[in-house]
Amino acid sequence: MASASRLLSILALDDTRLVETSRIPADDETVGKGLVSEAMLALSVLLNPGRGRLPDDAVFRPIHVPAAAGAGLRVERCRNVLRISESSNAGLQVSSTGAAGEAFGRRAVPAVVYLDLAIDAVTEVHAPRGTVAFGHADDGTPIAARLSSDIAISAPVLDWCAGRNDSWLTRVIEQRLAGGGAWAYAVAAGMYARLLRSDSPEELREAVSWLREGRIVGFLTEALRPSRWIKALSSGQVAYIGELALAEVDRLHNEIDDLDVTLHTYEDEWLEQLQYVCRLREELAGVESLLWYWQRNEALSTMLESLDARATQRLGLPALDAIEEELAMMAAASEPIPVAVTSPLSGVLYGDEWLRRVAALDPFAWWGVPAHRSRA
Repeated sequence: MASASRLLSILALDDTRLVETSRIPADDETVGKGLVSEAMLALSVLLNPGRGRLPDDAVFRPIHVPAAAGAGLRVERCRNVLRISESSNAGLQVSSTGAAGEAFGRRAVPAVVYLDLAIDAVTEVHAPRGTVAFGHADDGTPIAARLSSDIAISAPVLDWCAGRNDSWLTRVIEQRLAGGGAWAYAVAAGMYARLLRSDSPEELREAVSWLREGRIVGFLTEALRPSRWIKALSSGQVAYIGELALAEVDRLHNEIDDLDVTLHTYEDEWLEQLQYVCRLREELAGVESLLWYWQRNEALSTMLESLDARATQRLGLPALDAIEEELAMMAAASEPIPVAVTSPLSGVLYGDEWLRRVAALDPFAWWGVPAHRSRA
């Protein structure tokens, strides 16, 4: 993931304000077609419709920028030009800062903003659901960074990992923390809480024995580090994590709606999209488990129930309430209880360690189903 340190330096912010950083993908399909030239937008960092010289035949292609989507922003690209719009058409506030730190002021614009990536500046787009800064990383890569309020949140998750022999978990948490920000720390703590594993039968036997004795030592101490971390936060910090989680649910709804449900093809692009959606859902599951310790998970849990119903319907999976009803009937009839949901999706992402751990933790979680061993 590209570093946002240069962008933050221009804005005179520290990395505690970062929620998420995303690279801005190239628009390979329109490069070379001459639809928009850099010179057309060279006079200003941003243009409003009616003021610029965009030709009528300019073709903008939607691009996936998670940091912008988290604030309710849609991003399209045509060569070096971005077109940014807000989903509710509520209007935007825009401010720009030059590479040398010179401020160009803040002003209201309609619900569409045009940015020229050829200009070395940082432009903040302030939407009702958050602020996103568009600029360049140290290596010149165009990036978008969703910014938080001034509530600082961090967690020593990598220190927790250092005491465990779990190279996979350490690696994915390092990757998740690369962009910095409050949401990244909350997600990393939730990942540690849900996905930490012990491959030592002796260690697990000792943990069970200690638990029976009411002693929290050894592996139990390490497993409880995320819960102790969340309990030590202020109520304002926990409330802020909850707000970020609700925004992520909205984003995940959009990602699920964008899934191509032509399942019989199982093309690589579709599988990558499915994998991304499943991992996002697990991130929310981890944060939900942490908010439970503050009894602040009710709103998130309610929204996740709605999201899960939408996801299972769109992916052709049985709903959780239907699964529970069927299991109860099977138990009453003394029939063997299945160990997981069976579906055409079973096994399509077999080998994904992240989702495999989800499936082992909760065999009936829809986002773990693709990692089940296929029964075909």
